[in-house]
Amino acid sequence: MQKEEKQEREQTVAFGIYREMGRALMELRQHNGLSIEEAAERAGLEPSKIEGYERGKHLSSVVRLALLVEDLGGRIEFRPTDNPGLQR
Repeated sequence: MQKEEKQEREQTVAFGIYREMGRALMELRQHNGLSIEEAAERAGLEPSKIEGYERGKHLSSVVRLALLVEDLGGRIEFRPTDNPGLQR
């Protein structure tokens, strides 16, 4: 695989992961009955930043993500998939 193909594949996978994390953040916020404004207040962020995270934007920092999840009453967890052959 050429370098450009590898970079393109990594970028495609990263965007998919960001979307999934954003969706999970939104579900966590809603599960805990928080509005975007309340979540932003808990995390010390602007509501627009929370909205961006939920749309899968700006999630490149694992540390920031972990802190945000903790602020919203959740935790990051890795679990095996039921489909070990799952392709992203």
